[in-house]
Amino acid sequence: MKSTNDIIIIRAVVTVFLISLPAVPKLWAEDNAVSVSTNAAAPSAAEEVADLSVPSSPVPPVVRTPSSEFLKKAWEFSGKNDLASLLKLVDGCLALYDEEAWKQQASLTDFPMRGRENEVSVLNDVGTILFIKAEALMNNGKTEEAVAEFQKIIKEYSFAQAWDPSRGAFWSVKDKSQASIDVMLGNVVEEDPVSDSLKTIPPVLNPGKEKVIDYRKFGQFSGVGTTDYKFTVSKPKDLTAAVGYGIYPSNTSIILKSPEYLKVKKEGRLEGSHWDFLRSTDLEAAYFKWINAPEPAGIRLFYQGLIFERAKMYHEALKAFHSLVVYFPNTVAWTYWQTPWYPAQAAVSKIQHIIRTHPELNLTSQWMKIEVANGFDNDVSNDSVTTWPGIIKEKGAADRFKDKMSFVNKSKALGKVKRTLGSGRVQLMQYENDHWKMFVDDKPFVIKGVTYAPTKIGQSPDKGTLVSWMKEDSNGNGLLDGPYEAWVDENKNDTQDANEPTVGDFAIMKDMGVNTLREYYQPFKPVKEVLRKMYREYGFMVIMGNFIGKYTHGSGASWFEGTNYSNPVHQENMMKSVREMVMDLKDEPYILMWLLGNENNYGVANNADKDPVAYYKFVNDVAKMIHEIDPDHPVAICSGDTLFLDLFAKNAPEVDVFGANVYRGDYGFGSFWEQVSGATGKPAFITEYGSPAYTTHLSLDDGEIEQANYHRGNWLDIESNLGGHPEGIGNALGGVAFEWLDEWWKNYEPYRHDKKSEAIGPFAGGYYFEEWFGLNAQGKGKHSPFLRQPRKVFGVYKEMWKSKP
Repeated sequence: MKSTNDIIIIRAVVTVFLISLPAVPKLWAEDNAVSVSTNAAAPSAAEEVADLSVPSSPVPPVVRTPSSEFLKKAWEFSGKNDLASLLKLVDGCLALYDEEAWKQQASLTDFPMRGRENEVSVLNDVGTILFIKAEALMNNGKTEEAVAEFQKIIKEYSFAQAWDPSRGAFWSVKDKSQASIDVMLGNVVEEDPVSDSLKTIPPVLNPGKEKVIDYRKFGQFSGVGTTDYKFTVSKPKDLTAAVGYGIYPSNTSIILKSPEYLKVKKEGRLEGSHWDFLRSTDLEAAYFKWINAPEPAGIRLFYQGLIFERAKMYHEALKAFHSLVVYFPNTVAWTYWQTPWYPAQAAVSKIQHIIRTHPELNLTSQWMKIEVANGFDNDVSNDSVTTWPGIIKEKGAADRFKDKMSFVNKSKALGKVKRTLGSGRVQLMQYENDHWKMFVDDKPFVIKGVTYAPTKIGQSPDKGTLVSWMKEDSNGNGLLDGPYEAWVDENKNDTQDANEPTVGDFAIMKDMGVNTLREYYQPFKPVKEVLRKMYREYGFMVIMGNFIGKYTHGSGASWFEGTNYSNPVHQENMMKSVREMVMDLKDEPYILMWLLGNENNYGVANNADKDPVAYYKFVNDVAKMIHEIDPDHPVAICSGDTLFLDLFAKNAPEVDVFGANVYRGDYGFGSFWEQVSGATGKPAFITEYGSPAYTTHLSLDDGEIEQANYHRGNWLDIESNLGGHPEGIGNALGGVAFEWLDEWWKNYEPYRHDKKSEAIGPFAGGYYFEEWFGLNAQGKGKHSPFLRQPRKVFGVYKEMWKSKP
């Protein structure tokens, strides 16, 4: 996910990179031929923009440049604020493509289905280009002209969408145009009301005779711990009676004939897509909808489990998740980002999460694991799944079965230190049982971090108005706004009352239990004295990152060219950038470790997604150079989840720590720790995790509760995998919560707290509401950048982080 630290000069609406494009092919004005006349009229707009010259006879065939090339050039002119060239370019584009765009618009009655957006690519390109023009007029103070252009988009190109590569999603040009008009004209945007929706829970038609199922009582397991795993039922009636209605393998036809189901159906509560029901508070209808959803059985079971869990029907949820593990461990699904997802692995994590967060159930799970060999790429045809179905039982209950279900666990005892990385204040130590711990000044150190990018409302990196928080002093009193002048609006009345003193973010963070900030060396060079003062007064350490070519930072490449990790010039530029960072900061007392990249393996203005081997080999060279300059601090990578983890393990042995931005759900990180341990043997930490506090179907208060629960589940998963913990893998070093404060610029208009999102995510609201990820809100915005309204998650961290060292 992006932050203002990234300064991704691309957003969900407009890119304003200072782009230096390679020469764009001439924008020919005709499809097939050029008409030559000795009495030629003045060139058309399209011909003028194209710098079209009339060739001598014979006339060669002419190829019309794609509308996408006009779009690339429009971004370039926008980034340079070259309004004259942009206007000329837009006229040329319209001369060639406006009629085709109108035809594509007329062919639609709604936005194209996901995956079919490019079928109307000309409409999308033309609509986006007009949006760029309108915004350029707005930014140059031409309000009346800008409003007219935005209104034209709304009226004539209402189904045009722009592609945001940083999110992998399209956004509506019409919606953003209206947002711009609202800001320019001072229109008051009405709050989206939370619907007074029906709140129900699934009916218990037959709860079954047993609260949890020990499948060994009803059949035989074979091939446990192999790819030939199988469960054969020998007592089907007894198993059905134990499970109850509605959960596999029970017959769902009984449910579909029940009076409860027929009543819900008659009331029309089952209309619509089954996916929409996952965000409904009508859990009775959601349960009935998913009983018969047109999805594979394994996927149905996973979402049945989620519905039961939301209804606080934990035993039913555990039954659904365990049934998925036992019967359908090979199930594969696809995420919104078109990456494979393994529901059985998630189900194992859900089982552990429910048991961990609900000790009142008095349950434990054992011997449950799903391994997916070759699962670090997007090719599921080479996957190989190994299954341990495991058991769920009451704590202390005797195990009457003698058959072998278990896998070998590593010793719980740490033993002696067998390996030490680092020779300075910061060291990593691996023990005889392969667990890892970090030490700072010879004391154990767990990363309890936050991403800190306090952005004043109205500022935006996309508009070039962002100011570094290490220099921001908006009232000119000599104190930094965020770190030393923030105050807590305890009663959330958007007023600094007499009992709400100015304390500063650093003091508030200290009270929450923070010990680490995650920062980047680009695009704003850190102010060392600010960080030194922070360290002296509050003891915070800093994970210092370098983007190494993500968003082209450091490589010298243009945005549309993108960083190429095999390009010697790009490599040299990035090496120079990293060397400068390390030489500048290696002796600073607050440096905890170096961090390379930010989800580079997902691509976005670099080719790491297309040539991961070249990327990881380059990362290895960078890490080796850092070790030569600075042997006292570890080097970590910031990956996007575990994509290409096997290639990282093979090609980047010089990297000490595997870090990743991971957003999997409220249960935590699933098989992440085990995957990293098995593939690399390295310690790991979560470089970014979190959840928005906003959902479309809940009140703001309930949304905060969901955010707090998400963070609690994520941190408990990190904690259970720390070195020395008896239940986990033992390679976790901690994590960095995303993020300290809401940033209002992320979904386009920086003066508006946007509640729209096109990107689906594993959150209570189902979407990445990126302007709502803060642990703190900025209220109504009138006291930015000083006001802080801690959300419920603040108290959760204060409880978890301050209670343990």
